[in-house]
Amino acid sequence: MILIVKDIKKILFIITIVLMVGVVLYNMYYLFNIRILKNEYSKVSDNAFIEIREDDMSPTLNKGDLAIINTNDLNFKIGDIVAFYDGEKYVAHRILTISNNEALIKPDDGSKIDTVKLDKIIGKYSFKISFIGDLVILLKNTSVSLAILVIGTIICIFLNLGNFEEKEKIRELEETKEYEKKLLNK
Repeated sequence: MILIVKDIKKILFIITIVLMVGVVLYNMYYLFNIRILKNEYSKVSDNAFIEIREDDMSPTLNKGDLAIINTNDLNFKIGDIVAFYDGEKYVAHRILTISNNEALIKPDDGSKIDTVKLDKIIGKYSFKISFIGDLVILLKNTSVSLAILVIGTIICIFLNLGNFEEKEKIRELEETKEYEKKLLNK
């Protein structure tokens, strides 16, 4: 039973450390990419990452998805899903028509039709990772990231408290054995 508890503690400790390292690495990447390099959006190689914040492109893209946008593919055609900045956030909509260096675009729910200049489109939709967009939005919130790090640190300390007590008992036993050996040798 004690062995199982120790194994569970080790697993929780590893998961907590991995989560904390992930949060730190993501925030370092975000800080470097957006704040230092002054990029407009998170990008790795030829792909941008857009958090989907509305259900207007459902079922292709749902609220909470992370859309991967190929920023090198700028050969747009009717029916393509493209990403652009709408003045508040990056969004993905479908192209209806293209003419005079502009595209007529709309979300799949047909709620609003708009035009966007082709040079304002950052790229073409490649694929999505479901539910990860919400996590990315959360991690961009400094308070959430700090809370994860503080709670993770507390968990790590709590999980290791037993180890300190156990090591202290072992040290005391070793000291007692050494003392008994000295008494016997006299």
